Amino acid sequence: MSLIKKIKTSLGQGTPEPIALPDAMVFSQINADAIARQTNLSGKAEENGLKEMPDSNSVSFDSTEESIVAAVMSQVRPNLQNYDAHQASYQNTLAGMDPFSMAAQKRGEIDILKNQLEMKIDQESGNLYLLKQTLVQVEDEWTAFKEMWGVKADPSQHLSLKQKWAILIVLIVAEGFINSSLIGPYVASGYIGGFVLSVFFPIVTLIFCAYPIGYLARRFFRPEASKSKAVAILLTTPLFFIALMMNLLLAYIRQAAEDEDDWELGLTFLKNIFYGDIYPLGTASFLLFIVSTGLFFVAIFDVFKMDHPVPGLLDKLNRRNALHHEYSEKLKKAHGDLINIQNNSGSQFLGVFDKLASWQVNYNRVIDQQIRLSQKMRAYIEHVEDTTNTLLKNYREANIASRSSTPPKYFSSEWKFPMPEYLASPVVDTQEQYSKKLQNAANEIELAQKSLNEAFSKIPGVLKGIDELLLKVGR
Repeated sequence: MSLIKKIKTSLGQGTPEPIALPDAMVFSQINADAIARQTNLSGKAEENGLKEMPDSNSVSFDSTEESIVAAVMSQVRPNLQNYDAHQASYQNTLAGMDPFSMAAQKRGEIDILKNQLEMKIDQESGNLYLLKQTLVQVEDEWTAFKEMWGVKADPSQHLSLKQKWAILIVLIVAEGFINSSLIGPYVASGYIGGFVLSVFFPIVTLIFCAYPIGYLARRFFRPEASKSKAVAILLTTPLFFIALMMNLLLAYIRQAAEDEDDWELGLTFLKNIFYGDIYPLGTASFLLFIVSTGLFFVAIFDVFKMDHPVPGLLDKLNRRNALHHEYSEKLKKAHGDLINIQNNSGSQFLGVFDKLASWQVNYNRVIDQQIRLSQKMRAYIEHVEDTTNTLLKNYREANIASRSSTPPKYFSSEWKFPMPEYLASPVVDTQEQYSKKLQNAANEIELAQKSLNEAFSKIPGVLKGIDELLLKVGR
C-alpha cells in the first residue's frame, strides 16, 4: 500500500496523539444570599414600595433591580472570561490542525526540496562529465607514456621513497652492529673501536658501491639503446669487485686479530690472494663475509626499487593515483549527498502520514470538549437566570406588599441573560466535513509528491554514472 493510500485509509481512524487541551472548567454558583445582603434587598423593597417606586408606568428596572443584576453579573463575569479562554484554546488547537495549511506547508517544502534536488542533479551531472573528461585525459596520457617506453603493465609501488631510504640507513647501522659484534673482541679498543671500524666498511660498500650499482641497474633495464646497457655493465663491474674486496678485507681483519693478535695483518692476507697464497677463513670470519655481502646485495635491490627504470614513471604514477583518489572522494560525496536527499524526503513523508493519521481523532476530541463546555455554559446561564429572577421576584413581592398603587407591568416579566452569544454552539466542521478536508489535503500532497518523484527518477542515472567511475578509479 502506497503512502498516500495509507493516509487516506487512516483519515477516519487515526492514531490518538496527546494534545494540549485546557482542564475541564467548573462554573461557580451564584451566591444569592450574599447578593441579597449586598443590595439590602428587603430594606430597599419596603422603602421603595412606601415611596411608590418604581412608578406604575415605568418600563425599566429601578436602581435596586439594577444593583441586583450588576451584583449577579460581577460573579458571572470571571466565569465568562474563563469560558472564553477555554474556547480560544480549543480554536487555536483546531487552527493548528488545518489540513489546507498542512498541504500548503508540504507543497512549499516539496518545492524547495525539488529545486535543491534538481540543482544538485545538474551540478553532479556537470561534475561527472568533467571528471569523465579529466579521467579520460589522464588515462590517455598514462597509456601513451607506457607505450612510448614499452611498459606492458602498471607498476606496483608498495613502499615510498622515504621508506626505501630508511631501509638503506637501517642496513648500514645493522651491518655496523653485526660486524662490531664479531670484530670487537679482537681489537685493542674493544667494541667501540670495532664498531667504528665496522661502520666504515658498510658506508663505503653500501653508499659508494651499492647505491651506484642500483642506479646503474635501473639504467640497464631501461628500454632504450644497448649502448647504455654496455656502459652500465662496464661501470658496475669494478664496483662489485671493490665491494667484495672490502667485505673480504673485513673478514680477514677479524681473522688476523683472532689468529695473530694483529688486525692490521688482514690487509696482508688480502694481498696474498692475488699471489695465490689464500689464508683460510674461520667459520665466524666467513660468516662475517657472507653477512656483509648479503647486506650489500639487499642494498643494491633497495636502491634499484627506489625508482622505476623508466625515468619519471613513478612520478606520473603517483600523480595519477593521487588524482584517482581525489576523484574517488568527490564521487563518493556526490553519491552520499544524493542518497541523503532521497532518504530525508522519505522521512518527511512519513512524518506527514503520522500527523494526518492522528488529526481526525484529535479533531473529534477537541470538538467533543467544545460541545460539552458549551452545554455546561447553557446550563450555567439557566442557573444565572433562575437565581437572578428569584432575587428580583423576592424584591418585587416585598415592594408590592409595601405600596398602595399598582405595580409596573414589567414586574410580571422575567430577566433574560443579556449575552445571547454564549448560548450559541461553536461553529465547527462536522467529522465528515473535516475528514473530506483531510482527504483533499492528502490529494494535494500526492500531486506534489508525484512532481518530486519525477525529479527523483533522474537520480539512478546519475548514481550509475558515479558508480561506474568509482569502479574505474577504485573505491
